[in-house]
Amino acid sequence: MSWKLREYYRKRLAGEQGTVFKDPGGRIRVALMYPNRYHIGMSNLGFQSVYGWLNDQDDFVCERAFLPDDDETGLYERSGASLLTMESQTEVSRYDVLAFSISFENDYLNVLRLLDLARVPLLSSQRNGPGPLLVAGGIAISLNPEPLAAFFDLLGLGDGERLVPELIELLRQARSVPHDREPILKQACRLTGWYVPSYYTEHYREDGTIEGRESREAAPERVTLARTNLVSAPIPKTAITTPDTEFSNTALLEIGKGCGRGCRFCAAGHLYRPPRSHSEDRLSSMLTDLSESVSRFGLICPALGDLPETTLILKHIQHIGAEATTSSLRGDAASDELLTLLRACGQKSVAIAPEAGSQRLRNVLNKKLSEDEIIAAVARLTEADLSSIKLYFMVGLPTETLDDVHAIHALLKRIVHALKKFRKKDRGFPRIGASVNCFVPKAQTPFQWEAMDRVDALKKKLRLIQGQMRSTKSVSFSAEVPKWSYIQAFFSLGDRRAGQVLAAVHSNEGRWWETFKNVPFNPDFFVYRRREYTETLPWDFIHTGVKKAYLVSEHSRAMSGKTSPDCIPETCNRCGLCGNAAVPGV
Repeated sequence: MSWKLREYYRKRLAGEQGTVFKDPGGRIRVALMYPNRYHIGMSNLGFQSVYGWLNDQDDFVCERAFLPDDDETGLYERSGASLLTMESQTEVSRYDVLAFSISFENDYLNVLRLLDLARVPLLSSQRNGPGPLLVAGGIAISLNPEPLAAFFDLLGLGDGERLVPELIELLRQARSVPHDREPILKQACRLTGWYVPSYYTEHYREDGTIEGRESREAAPERVTLARTNLVSAPIPKTAITTPDTEFSNTALLEIGKGCGRGCRFCAAGHLYRPPRSHSEDRLSSMLTDLSESVSRFGLICPALGDLPETTLILKHIQHIGAEATTSSLRGDAASDELLTLLRACGQKSVAIAPEAGSQRLRNVLNKKLSEDEIIAAVARLTEADLSSIKLYFMVGLPTETLDDVHAIHALLKRIVHALKKFRKKDRGFPRIGASVNCFVPKAQTPFQWEAMDRVDALKKKLRLIQGQMRSTKSVSFSAEVPKWSYIQAFFSLGDRRAGQVLAAVHSNEGRWWETFKNVPFNPDFFVYRRREYTETLPWDFIHTGVKKAYLVSEHSRAMSGKTSPDCIPETCNRCGLCGNAAVPGV
């Protein structure tokens, strides 16, 4: 193995705090894999948390591996080495378990790249002899695991706080992991949240839709999503801090899960229902402990402004002399008190997400924010002396018209006009940025039956907005590339056949569009086709606790432009989740 690779990793390790080094002798060895570069993987709270939970066990050693960056790739190519872990620079293929944390569909190709670099056969059906057990989890897997089903032995659906302890016990009960996976798989499929893809077979109709699924005798017909009771569960937090991340030398800490607002496009808002929060006492205690090694915290929660604990947590952070940051706030939850506390804790920029320019389209999304509320929220952010404000929008949304697209620029102009008064107050004008993404339908949401807008149409809409923005020079503009949204939608909505295409793209060195032309079916079938309510969807076997009838009702209300009330735990049962004894962890 190249000494230059060892030196490269040792230099990177030297900048970290919290790294765990263990003698692997007699321990269960897990290589924790992130299918992207170090800079991105180390910014992922789920990845960081799993690393900490596994290394908390005396009989486990967990080390990390990432997709090599350009410099690393050259070192691997010149040395001929297979993929190494960071901590001990040991070949990944020698570990008992390869555990992947997967949050984004566009990282799926990197999963296969990592397996190739590790010299591990891609398909689970090819790994019959000694070798590591391949496991994966993360929100992308929990929404729709089918495109990756052929590559993994075991997939975890739901909250890692519940899944990881069960995996630990499974591995302890079967120390002969490299020699026989079957006992682990048989036991795992009886547990909540664990899915063994090889125990199931899909059958298709001539029109390409799913006719049904056949399961082996030991496997349940449906897999129940793993949910965590936050009263006693471990709190996800950063295990290792480093300057080489999106959140330089910042400890990430989960404040709560889920969101009760019910935005119809939002995967996290539906998958992680009901909204829950960790107790203020536990969070404050953890912040105090962490402040011995870090002085900046990133607070993670889909609906931070909705939680009563948030202001108490910020006051505690201020009390211990630390800083805090959060990525986004809901406009109508950005209270003066919350913004004052954030600014006092060092927050300099905040994002809010109107999502659509017109009130009509926001109603379709169930984004219950009026234009006046959005403008007032931006004004409050400016009044709080925040130096940068980001506004998120989408194009290609269901029922969208050209008027809705024009409305994005019209709203931005109104915002800029409303903020002109701050120039007259001898106050700095904040940097305002507008980011426009392409709508991608997600599994387990009311829009799971929708088609994605065509790439050419999305390009035209983005060019239109970009042209309009030239007259609004005080707002910077950025946009997503539609072709990458297409690939995201392909895997968001695809079944196991999408995995076959993924393998073909990998064999063709990542040439997506060339490969799409040569596969046995048209990928547009998954991306551009609107589905019927009666169609069997690839992810229907996952029991999330949210009734399909509720998703149908929400989709119908969206098409009629009707909004729905917020999810308030223990006071309603519209979605079927709260009060359902058959759904653990609620």
